[in-house]
Amino acid sequence: FPNIIRGNWNTTRPLEIVVSDMTCFRHKGSRWEWTYILDVYNNEIIASSVTNKIGSSLPYYDCLNMLIETKEQSYPVTLHTDQGSVYSSSGFYQTHKHYTNIKRSMSRAGTPTDNPIIESLNGWIKEEMKIDFNLKSAEDIPSFIETMFITSIMRDYHTNLITKPLSSIESNKGLDNWWFFCVYFYLTDSFTGGLHSPYKGLLPA
Repeated sequence: FPNIIRGNWNTTRPLEIVVSDMTCFRHKGSRWEWTYILDVYNNEIIASSVTNKIGSSLPYYDCLNMLIETKEQSYPVTLHTDQGSVYSSSGFYQTHKHYTNIKRSMSRAGTPTDNPIIESLNGWIKEEMKIDFNLKSAEDIPSFIETMFITSIMRDYHTNLITKPLSSIESNKGLDNWWFFCVYFYLTDSFTGGLHSPYKGLLPA
């Protein structure tokens, strides 16, 4: 699928543009893969699935089905992803091809700057999991993600960290946009008292 977003993340209503990705983290010797979908309009995680089965495609399909169930509006939603093997697979396409309200958009190969919103959020999320939500003490990772993390952190993310939707920031230039989001998350974290932004070391003193 082509990149139909092309740096224009402006939205005027929920479920107009959503982004999806898989991010990995380790817990008690196990590697976990967490796939989620984020609504660009209000920064809400609308679908989430986590597994410790390396390379499993199930979380991707779980999230896609959640999106299909959530998408009730008459207008289409653009689902933007990278060119990962599951997102590019025929099976993934077959799952949603009959839902004409879902349009696909993909980043160029090896170009994370085509999807700066979710790429920037991944690092920030994992730092919050470890530091503010004490990942080490978690006994059940799916419950940890669902109850402790998504419910709490995204509520704070909406009300405290982000004063306006990321979609309201026009992005035209890939690398410039990538650094903008690094700085943006660093500053919002600092302004709320946090001193552990994952991008702190990348910024000039």
